[in-house]
Parts: sequence; structure tokens; C-alpha cells
Amino acid sequence: MRKIAILFSIIIISLSACNQAKYLEEKPQDNYPVVKPPKPNEKYAWISPSYRWDPVLQTWMYRPGKWVKIPKGKVWVEGQWVKKKHGWVWKRGYWKKAGAKAKKTGKE
Repeated sequence: MRKIAILFSIIIISLSACNQAKYLEEKPQDNYPVVKPPKPNEKYAWISPSYRWDPVLQTWMYRPGKWVKIPKGKVWVEGQWVKKKHGWVWKRGYWKKAGAKAKKTGKE
């Protein structure tokens, strides 16, 4: 029983750390060179470079762009840096149903 309680505590702490927004004072400049290989075929969409929070390094990590197979009936909405009350935060890109409105960015 004690092992389950410890494991549950670790999971809860991990999830809460993952959900915390990491704010930056200034919007990062995208100075990385973008290498865009040829499109494999018409069934692929280009996913532009993005960022992810690394909880171990406590920093935003750059992720290069890539070609991804398009899910049927979907379109890609690019990720973006969004200005919030406490600073800038990265909102991940996502697939949305073709013809549907994009989600609001949650600007404050």
C-alpha cells in the first residue's frame, strides 16, 4: 500500500510540473536556419519548427520542422508564441477538423 501511495505522489507531482506554463519576459527570436526537405507527396504537411518545455533543463527546447502525414479530414494549425499577463508562452500547434474554426490563443 505504501508503494502505491509513493507512486501516486510521484505521478501527481510530475503531472503538476508538466502543466505549469513557463513564461519568458521577451518573445524568442527565431534565428535558427530552417532546412525544409522536399515534400514527400501531397499527403504530407509541413510542421514548422516549434518549442517544448524541458523540465529537467528548465528551459524551452527548439524542435526542428518536419513533414508529417496529414490525418484524413484535418488541417494543421501552427504553434505560436502568445503574450500572456506573466510573459510569453508557447502554444503548441494542433490538427483541427478541416473547415472548423481555430482555437483561441487565450491572450490576456
